[in-house]
Amino acid sequence: MTFRSCALLCVLGAGLALAACGDSADDGNQVALGGNGGTGAKGGSVGTDGGIGAFSGTGGGGLGDADVCAADSYAAKPAPVDLYIMLDQSTSMNNKLPDGKTLWSAITGAISDFVASPAASGIGVGIQYFGLGTGAAACNVAQYATPDVPITALPGAQAAMQASLSKHGPQSFTPTGPALEGALQYAKTWATAHPERTTIVVLATDGYPSECQPQSTQGLADLATAALSGTPRVFTFVIGIGSLWNLNNVAKAGGTREALIVSDTSTNAAAELQAALLAVATAPLACDYPIPTPEDGGSAVIGKINVEFTDPNGQKRLLGWVKSAADCNQVNDGWYYDDPTNPTRIMICPKSCTGFGTGKLDILLGCDTVVVR
Repeated sequence: MTFRSCALLCVLGAGLALAACGDSADDGNQVALGGNGGTGAKGGSVGTDGGIGAFSGTGGGGLGDADVCAADSYAAKPAPVDLYIMLDQSTSMNNKLPDGKTLWSAITGAISDFVASPAASGIGVGIQYFGLGTGAAACNVAQYATPDVPITALPGAQAAMQASLSKHGPQSFTPTGPALEGALQYAKTWATAHPERTTIVVLATDGYPSECQPQSTQGLADLATAALSGTPRVFTFVIGIGSLWNLNNVAKAGGTREALIVSDTSTNAAAELQAALLAVATAPLACDYPIPTPEDGGSAVIGKINVEFTDPNGQKRLLGWVKSAADCNQVNDGWYYDDPTNPTRIMICPKSCTGFGTGKLDILLGCDTVVVR
């Protein structure tokens, strides 16, 4: 644990200035962020550029000497992860890799090795395939919302997953739209029942949609956006085999920044696919964190919690609190509680989540919460 000074907290975003730690917003025990410059407190001047003034009170949104408070800092620890894999079983999965393996054998081998890996222990995993059926039947969303293997924690899910993979093979076209929609429906139901965990749909495919609607990557991205902004929210991770860079839009919309693309000319595709699955399951999404327990054994005080992001260059910035997921669109960097009346988790707004990249997140306890008006 380290200690920080609230008086040194940085600008939330362009056009916003931080008011003093000692002054509260209307909601109680919260510091307001004004618009376009804002007003400094206790000796600070009125901001003209949204900047943070020094202790002398000069500059935009200045801070006075009396406005110093100490915050306990805790490294944010992401919630455990559950994966629902939606696996493409289109006939193009019979195409060969340079090592002579088919795409299908490479990706199913990677999934099989993943579920057997000690590094995956404790991760939840389930699976379904697309397409199922032919013609109009392939477009039936409900069948993709019903898992072939329900999400179960590893290593308990290993046998069922490996048995499922052995019973399937390339046989269809590519109805990606209804497959993703159904996967997100199942994942939302699961996430509702397991709010203490982070639920991710893993869309694994070697091609773009070829039947059913939507067939555009924008249409797929819209589905991912709706799932990410919903309650409970569900993330979408994309693993593409081949030159499928347009799927980056779907991954970004789903809160996971970019697709993991494995080249179909790679001589080590199976190992790359297994590494991709482990990356999905073990890399922090920086989006969903339990509220830490203070070292003194008490409870964190609502209204005295802040969230701070540090980029790879060591630059720090605060995220402002908003009342709900619906209010996220009004901020560049923001967060909210999972339950406004009985919160247990900190949820990072989707726009902030997708923009983080590498870096680290800390949860600060003890200073008035910085809010966005």
